[in-house]
Amino acid sequence: RMWKLLTLTIPKETLKAHSRLEHNTKPAFIHHREMLWKRCINAWRDVGVAGVLEELANAEEEEELNQGLGELSWVDSAKQLAVRWLKAGSHCTLALCRWVSSLHGSFFPHLSLPSEDMIAEFSQAVDWAGCSIRAFAWHPHTSKFAVALLDDSIRVYNAKSATVPILKHRLQRNVASLMWKPLCASILAVACHTCVLLWHLDPTSLSTRPSSGCAQVLSHPGHCPVTSLAWAPSGGLLLSASPADTAMLVWDVSTENCVQLQWFGGGGVTYLAWSPDGSKVLAATPSAVFRFVEKKVRSLIDLL
Repeated sequence: RMWKLLTLTIPKETLKAHSRLEHNTKPAFIHHREMLWKRCINAWRDVGVAGVLEELANAEEEEELNQGLGELSWVDSAKQLAVRWLKAGSHCTLALCRWVSSLHGSFFPHLSLPSEDMIAEFSQAVDWAGCSIRAFAWHPHTSKFAVALLDDSIRVYNAKSATVPILKHRLQRNVASLMWKPLCASILAVACHTCVLLWHLDPTSLSTRPSSGCAQVLSHPGHCPVTSLAWAPSGGLLLSASPADTAMLVWDVSTENCVQLQWFGGGGVTYLAWSPDGSKVLAATPSAVFRFVEKKVRSLIDLL
């Protein structure tokens, strides 16, 4: 019996890779100096603890608190003294963190790579940075597949339909992996730079450009770039991993909750795979270490 195979041609010239520069709205606004505590809150939201320490270490004396006053009150003097102590403590903490980071980077050199280079190093694609197709996934039960392209768009081809949905989202950058949910015809997981996107695609829809509202965002601080995904055979749980994070995340998609499977050593997690019965998980690391996780997975299944 001769199979009728789909021929797919995607010229690289029609695709344009995104720039490494991140889109930022800050240059569009006039600079306005905010109070130190407001700057710390913004730094916490944007970067985390490291951003707060940087803000405190670079803090200047809060002279604006005392504008119009000839003498400093004891409250203002106490504030300035507190800022000095916080500044000195932040300097010491940052220096210690940078020393530990450099020491850790000497054992795991990949941690010093830029995010895109790290993805290219551990992606399943042979030439992730330069090839037109960055990720590919057959659906396990139906005759369709998804293709992630150089411009970070995703196309879904179905042998029984001429409609080709094109998936685009503002967070869909540096796609490294695609994974269809088992026992379901409509959910596609996408490993992106800063998050995991779950596209909910209606198989009967004739739309070629599903809206971003069809995408569910799963993110966790410090868990990026995401390079590997693995659905449990039952489809109830989703695992995600990053070479820069030593913890695997176990996601309950229905509630968007996650639990960390944390361990020390290895320098991150680069590849995940479930056993066919869903009782074990294989986790590979950038070093010569790989692990089988069994008891923790069973307890998490009961917990989630």
